[in-house]
Amino acid sequence: MTGTASTEAEEFWKIYKLDVVTVPSNAPNVRLDQNDLVYGTEKSKFKAVVNEISERHSKGQPVLVGTVDIAKSEALRGMLKKRGIKHQVLNAKHHEHEAAIVSEAGRPAAVTVATNMAGRGTDIILGGSQVSRSNDEWAKDHQAVLKLGGLHVIGTERHDARRIDNQLRGRAGRQGDPGSTRFYISLEDVLLKRFAGDAIKSVMSWTGIDEDTPLENKMISKTLENAQVKVEAFHFDMRKHLVDYDDVINTQRDIIYKERSKVLAGTNIKENILEMVEKEVSQTIDNYVYGVSRDQWELENMIKDISSIVPIDSNAKDSSAMKEMTSDDIEDYFASYLHHKYETREVEMSSELTRKIEQQLMLRFIDVNWIQHLTSMEQIRQGTGLYAFGQRDPLVM
Repeated sequence: MTGTASTEAEEFWKIYKLDVVTVPSNAPNVRLDQNDLVYGTEKSKFKAVVNEISERHSKGQPVLVGTVDIAKSEALRGMLKKRGIKHQVLNAKHHEHEAAIVSEAGRPAAVTVATNMAGRGTDIILGGSQVSRSNDEWAKDHQAVLKLGGLHVIGTERHDARRIDNQLRGRAGRQGDPGSTRFYISLEDVLLKRFAGDAIKSVMSWTGIDEDTPLENKMISKTLENAQVKVEAFHFDMRKHLVDYDDVINTQRDIIYKERSKVLAGTNIKENILEMVEKEVSQTIDNYVYGVSRDQWELENMIKDISSIVPIDSNAKDSSAMKEMTSDDIEDYFASYLHHKYETREVEMSSELTRKIEQQLMLRFIDVNWIQHLTSMEQIRQGTGLYAFGQRDPLVM
């Protein structure tokens, strides 16, 4: 359960096959979400943020300011200190004090600066915490904050995801309480630079306003939301591709781990080894005789290659007897030889020791080749962009 999943409903369904159901709120939402204010520079934006904080602080209204990172929260802290505005900073640097600071963020005239990750999971109660306070004192503060419009939330930058913005907005107006929110944005913000800066910049130049005068319009807010949708779609595609690639590896991993479990359980190791060696020998024979006329068979080279797979006795290396055989006869000959040689070695070493050697060799073989395979798959994955440029599906290349 989460309060901000509706904007990610498509991703929940496409990746996890989960529906997102919106549960009606317990009390009507009376929070006022004001239009974004867009400034020409980051400097003018933060100047306006500090001015609004100062104005609401002087009236006694509590203010929560959201920043995108610790550096921005520290910079804002310095500006507030210069203006002599008492405040608290939440930036995940002092975890042990965060809950206490958040619980008091709803007190009259409280100013709290927080990053995305800070203070999560603690409700901001209008009037502040009731702990260690009389009911009359808390009720007085509570009513004072209600009359001023509740908690005012200021966002100093739009995030890549609407979900994070909604989490910040959701700090105000909880459980039917009054509250208000506004985002302050500049043309130097990362989101605007990448997706919407030119459009908004042209509007600002057309209107002829200076960098300290904000641009406020529903169309601007909608343009920013559309930019966020583009970023979300881009990030979703990246995550979806990662899941698709993981599905390929997971399928292969399931097969390998099942085979490895069989080896650990000692199931049919001998039969599997003989089958694999037979296939390798058969492939080697086909390389020399398949589609080649009998008088061009290079039997001595073939036997030499087979002996690198299976140790061959000197009497079995005589190729003269094979000149009259068919390719199937040659395969049967070496298959019979392989089984005979394997049985002989097992008798010499004992079945118990043979099973242990089989198990250790198979585990070593599987592990080494699986590591090499994962390395190769990663190299292939890194080159999939070239297949995409060629309008080919990299998952089936």
